[in-house]
Amino acid sequence: MKGIDLKLPRLGADGRERAWCDIEKEFLALFKKGIKRRLSKITIKKSYPELKSFHTHLLRNMDEVLIGKPEVLPVWIRYWTFILKNLRSNSSKKRSPRAIEKNISSYMMKLTNAFAYKRSRNEGLNKIAVMINVKTCLYCNQNYTIVVGNSPDDKGNIVLDGSQAFIEFDHFFDKSSFPFLSMSLYNLIPACAQCNHKKSNNPYSLSLHPYWGDYASQLTFKIKDPDALTNPKFMKIDLMEVEIDDGGNAELGRLMRNLAIKERYSRHLDIVREIEIAKYLQPYYEKILSGSFMGETGCNLEIFDSESLRRYLYGFYNDEKDINKRPLSKFSQDMFRQF
Repeated sequence: MKGIDLKLPRLGADGRERAWCDIEKEFLALFKKGIKRRLSKITIKKSYPELKSFHTHLLRNMDEVLIGKPEVLPVWIRYWTFILKNLRSNSSKKRSPRAIEKNISSYMMKLTNAFAYKRSRNEGLNKIAVMINVKTCLYCNQNYTIVVGNSPDDKGNIVLDGSQAFIEFDHFFDKSSFPFLSMSLYNLIPACAQCNHKKSNNPYSLSLHPYWGDYASQLTFKIKDPDALTNPKFMKIDLMEVEIDDGGNAELGRLMRNLAIKERYSRHLDIVREIEIAKYLQPYYEKILSGSFMGETGCNLEIFDSESLRRYLYGFYNDEKDINKRPLSKFSQDMFRQF
């Protein structure tokens, strides 16, 4: 939901800060050699020079395919689409439409096996997840995406070896249509199971790509009926009606409907009631944060950093830059503003 700025380094779950170029180098070290070896073994019939041309280009540009920035991925998609169009428009006695489709399907299956996403999911992508260290789903900001280590070091930091990732990677550009992008670093989006399954193969433009765009600033959560906060009927089932203002972005609205965000967020009545209380107590909290009450209580609040103390009092991260640190941060911020 909150876009990831590729210009800024990532603080990994292992306690190390890495620039994205360092993450890219590690990604290549983990996967490039094996993928290239498997691709080199693929044979293509001489009667299909279009596929041969694409395959040769793929082998010569492996780095671009594996670690090319988000804007590079649609270029490969357009190239592949051109190849398919050219293939299908040049049928002949030797290449009937049925034979062409059969060879396309066969080649795509070979690509799927060569890039081996399913095997890589457990063999190396967990290490990458530790480095990227995204804590919440980049689509919904409702669920955690956590990585843990089997053997933390003596400082409590997660180590790369033996790490487990309790997340799923969504392929922003679906791997069934574009198997050559199934192991592209910037096509692998840390997501929760709900969003990964609901988004499925539905296509979206680059503007909604979590490593390219930032739609957290484009949408706003609202309560349609504030009476839900005091209506016993709603309180019994922890339900309210949420509205999502997509700022006129039709594609963003389609994504929100696709992921059932409105329905999922409507089950957080209890959190909204707490935020309403926090808003009501804001003058009191601000006095605490300013130190006005320290003399009366005898508490030395200077031992806590102001950001942590503010988060404790209000119950959520209040800065947009911190949305990905905890589930429901964007929702909480919008509710607080509405009150």
